[in-house]
This record gives sequence, structure tokens and C-alpha cells, in this order.
Amino acid sequence: MGAVSDRIGRRPAIVTAMGVQALAFVGFATVQGLAGLVTTAIAFGLSYGTISALFPAIVGDFFGPEQAGSLVGFLFALAGSVAAWGPLAAGLVYDVTGGYDLVFRAAAGANVVAAGLLGLARAPVS
Repeated sequence: MGAVSDRIGRRPAIVTAMGVQALAFVGFATVQGLAGLVTTAIAFGLSYGTISALFPAIVGDFFGPEQAGSLVGFLFALAGSVAAWGPLAAGLVYDVTGGYDLVFRAAAGANVVAAGLLGLARAPVS
């Protein structure tokens, strides 16, 4: 996706990937059958990989290369720590509701919100 982002820009590439990821989460909540699951998983994997690969570059675009390393390290460590609670929370939702639909739909909504916020974000003025 680096070549795509070079062509259309990092922000549009990440926003597009977030949209695809939101659709994949909806797909996980609604998919029926192996073919649908495989297609949804591929879409999710490509979108997740795109976001993960382009995230450090867009942080550098916003805050400069001098700050990018420390900011990305902090953000990835924080995200990893918070994400460790995800399976526990999803399991609790499953225990209460009998399914993961709510979790997948909430994740889709979070992606839509994140894409909107990234679309509105402006780099700090130095």
C-alpha cells in the first residue's frame, strides 16, 4: 500500500483502509459461510496492514521526523497495552449477549470515527 499512498497521499490511503476495515468488521458480524469469512478476513488483513504500515509515516508528516520515533513508540506501546484488554472485553460481551455482533459493530463504528477524525486533523503549526 506504500505505492498507493505515494500516489493518492497517506491520509486518503489510511482513511480508505479504515473504511475497508469498518466494512470488514461489519462483515465479521454478518458473514455466512467459509467463502465470505475468507473474503472478510483478507479485507481485514489488508486494511490492518495498511494502517499499521502507514501510521508511522503519517505521524512523521504531522509532527516531523525528529518526533516521529518517540511518538510512534509511545503510541504503539499504549495501543498494545490497551488492546490486550480487548479479548477480555469481547468475551464479557459474548457471555452477556451470546455473540460478538456488538463487538464487531462497535469496532466498525470506532473505525468510522477514527477515519472522520483523521480527515479533520491538521498538522500542528510550528
